[in-house]
Amino acid sequence: MNDEAIQKIISYANEYLFEPRSNWSKQAIMERSYERWAVDEILLTIMDHPLTEADFVIEGFILKMEFFLHMSGNQANNLIFQVAENTAEALLGLIL
Repeated sequence: MNDEAIQKIISYANEYLFEPRSNWSKQAIMERSYERWAVDEILLTIMDHPLTEADFVIEGFILKMEFFLHMSGNQANNLIFQVAENTAEALLGLIL
């Protein structure tokens, strides 16, 4: 059911979320790491729930990241949730 969405997400990750370069700033490396983590989490969830449409899985992930961002009292932790949410929104746009 979600094969096409999975393929699109994998293609996106391979094309745009390549390994960071050694000359990248620490901030850019961290952001890329968070982007890749978000894609991996979303793909795993889609594959673990094959009867749930991929867009619902991604929307659920976005809601979780918004919740964690809201609940986090630590500014340092906010980056991972914001980057993950942005990545999920990009994936949602890709598959719709």
